[in-house]
Amino acid sequence: MKKATKSSITMFESNPYIFDVRKYTAGEKEKLLRYMKSFEPYAAAGKITDCVTGERLDEEDVGYTDGEFMWTSQDIYHVNLYNASVSDEFFKIATK
Repeated sequence: MKKATKSSITMFESNPYIFDVRKYTAGEKEKLLRYMKSFEPYAAAGKITDCVTGERLDEEDVGYTDGEFMWTSQDIYHVNLYNASVSDEFFKIATK
């Protein structure tokens, strides 16, 4: 299974606030987020943590997959708020 995001977005990294970002058009970001949210979660992993501010949110961090890629609600959060970068391959699938 491939990771959807280019960088690991987790507080378990030595510098969790450093992750790849990407410039999305409003339409690209909308399609990408719609795709990422369209699947049923398959696993839970605690609460979402904002890797930039360190704030722990009251939202479950759950895992998703489309059968080829995997991502989490924490990834979705960081794509939405900070334009975290997804891989080019995932981007093409999610925004077609």
